[in-house]
Amino acid sequence: MNDSRRHAAAPRAPGPGALPYGRLFDGSPWGLLVTRPDGSVVGVNRASRRMLGAAAEQPSVRCCDLLGCGTPGGALADGCVSRLAASRPEPLPEVRVDLPPGGARRGLPGCVWVIGARLEGDDELVLLQLRPGGSGDRRRRTEPHWISGPRLRVHCLGATRVESDGGTLGGTWLDHRPGRLLKYLVLRRGHAVPLDELLEVFGDDERRRTPGSIRQAVYVLRERLEPQRRRHDASAFVLARHGGYRLDTANVAVDIDEFEAHAGRGRQAMSLGDRTAAERHLTAAMALRHGELMSDEPYSEWVLPERDRLHGLAVQCLRALSEIRLAAGDLAEASRHTLALSELEPLDLDLQKDLLRLLLRGGRYSEAERRLMVIRRRFRRTLGEVPDVDLAELRAE
Repeated sequence: MNDSRRHAAAPRAPGPGALPYGRLFDGSPWGLLVTRPDGSVVGVNRASRRMLGAAAEQPSVRCCDLLGCGTPGGALADGCVSRLAASRPEPLPEVRVDLPPGGARRGLPGCVWVIGARLEGDDELVLLQLRPGGSGDRRRRTEPHWISGPRLRVHCLGATRVESDGGTLGGTWLDHRPGRLLKYLVLRRGHAVPLDELLEVFGDDERRRTPGSIRQAVYVLRERLEPQRRRHDASAFVLARHGGYRLDTANVAVDIDEFEAHAGRGRQAMSLGDRTAAERHLTAAMALRHGELMSDEPYSEWVLPERDRLHGLAVQCLRALSEIRLAAGDLAEASRHTLALSELEPLDLDLQKDLLRLLLRGGRYSEAERRLMVIRRRFRRTLGEVPDVDLAELRAE
């Protein structure tokens, strides 16, 4: 993008009769930077120029140049603030950033407070709000969990995996009561789960149906998640609240949330006719899915409602992806998405026929014949009958 187009992206000077959005942007008492997820700056208002100096007006400048993203020892040492803001559905907490050396000597502030957020309705733009900081600021410089990302990540779309800053927290404990308790808290994240509810779910025999047994499981769970935590320190992940327990979602990221965010944005883009953005988000959503929700808990009743809901959402994503590729005339990719969809819904005969039609349209006759054999075997094994499907008739259609 050339320099003139970069500055044109900032709404600074509306024409006669236009709404005063440009004046609001440029006249804001807070500094405002409009950036892209890669950090490139596309808009700067007057307050930002006062805080950041002439560097803010340089061609091809990036937020990393202005705010010191990636500088060892700095508040943003672990990542670009624009990228971090673009990757999260909610605004980032405010953080104090020490500006690159030299600014204070030119009458510029030595640090600024920064809030970053993805712009609603535009996945390609990020808004950074700046306000001057000072050496007397007494607040903590930053919230530690968002700079380097959440300190704990739980992957549930497939077999459950847990990762911390120190690596993967694997082992058989995930299949025992502490691990299963974590899975239940993940499904009920955002809520404090009463002790009575946990006893009902995990009190599988009279001897273990006591408050003490749940507290012991929580103790072991915390030890697994935070082996370096001192005995009387508060847990960063599993909080005791109102006679129960909940996950601290500020410090724990769950792949379900990211899957739903991409799926929702993809479906919204589809409804607006933006197939390019829809395909990008729907593809990102399906890349997160490695199987059914908590596939390592195949028979646990408390998983089934959420598993069914997310299964249905995956079906919608794949249908939309197949539709997008079919509209573009890409039979190979449309067939690939429909094949994945047919594996999620193996007894949907209409869907199986759609797959066979796509294969036949693409001239993949042998593959269509092999697929028909798979369909017949599945229906015979599950329903005791063989569907009446004829490839010649499908091809004629």
